[in-house]
Amino acid sequence: MVFREKAGRWAPACNEYFDDFLQGWYDEQGHLQFILPAEKLTIEHDRGDLVIGHAGVDGVYFCFRENMSGIYAYYGIDDVHVLMAPSIQSLVMGWVNGSITV
Repeated sequence: MVFREKAGRWAPACNEYFDDFLQGWYDEQGHLQFILPAEKLTIEHDRGDLVIGHAGVDGVYFCFRENMSGIYAYYGIDDVHVLMAPSIQSLVMGWVNGSITV
């Protein structure tokens, strides 16, 4: 489990998660735990990523990156990070309205 105190490497970008998304967010339409609850957060030490969610396809995950703003998608097949949204709220809203896809 990753606590706010342990997530300082990703602050201030991760503050929104710890303030508003500790329970995660479940996409009912897609049947997907899109944003993970706090007990399921992980750290990808090799990449410096705090993983906060999954896209449900091809192992794509959503994360905070060290010393960077915004939410990124990590595409493991291509080993590339792509900025998806400036905040979790905008990521969720974009996912729901279809303007954000992977």
